[in-house]
Amino acid sequence: MKKQTERIIKRKRKIPFFIRLVFLFIVPALITINWLFIEVSYYPDSRYTTPINSTDSTKWIASSRLAYGYSQHSFNNLPYEMGLSFNRIFAKDPEIGDVVIFYNQLDQGKYYNKRCVAKSGDTVQIKKGIVYINQAPLKLEFVGEFPSTSNNGSVAINKEYVETLPNGVQYIIRKRYQIHESHYQYDNTEKFIVPEGHIFVLGDDRDNSIDSREAKTVGFVPLNNLVGKLIWHW
Repeated sequence: MKKQTERIIKRKRKIPFFIRLVFLFIVPALITINWLFIEVSYYPDSRYTTPINSTDSTKWIASSRLAYGYSQHSFNNLPYEMGLSFNRIFAKDPEIGDVVIFYNQLDQGKYYNKRCVAKSGDTVQIKKGIVYINQAPLKLEFVGEFPSTSNNGSVAINKEYVETLPNGVQYIIRKRYQIHESHYQYDNTEKFIVPEGHIFVLGDDRDNSIDSREAKTVGFVPLNNLVGKLIWHW
């Protein structure tokens, strides 16, 4: 009787095979994939600025960590400080139009998500809200208007445009200030020349974005600071 009771207790204490499989193999596999290949992150998160547009209802973002290779900043989100220091491995430069994720040492080591619009050797200038790449204006096509509520409760009418880069990549930008009539400081900038080993980035929510137009907060983004490419948001 005693032996039979012990066998029953052992059976009750035995962890089901499926649970063991999850904790021994599936969970470690998902963690490894998240660190090395595809990172899925919840937004808002103190590590990230606005993924696409601040008025989007985005809650999750997925990024390819392998898209541009790995840098020492690719592993800053590990649960402990590794003290890594190395140049990019499996390095690949972003394409014009990519939404890149990068480590921003100028803003307390936060991770920014912005669109790459120019690469080394290119010139960039914004005049009356129009972006000029290598002296050529980017094409803008009006899409429509939508209301936006600010933090103080006031409602403003914003406009959406399809912006087209020189390589044909198209995406929607949002503008709060009028094209051709704006006196907004970032609608009229100096001419930027992108240095070697860097890219120039802009936010799609054009009048509510801190990006390469602001030298003290972002400036030109070093290729070694890239940590991924945005591939999906929902």
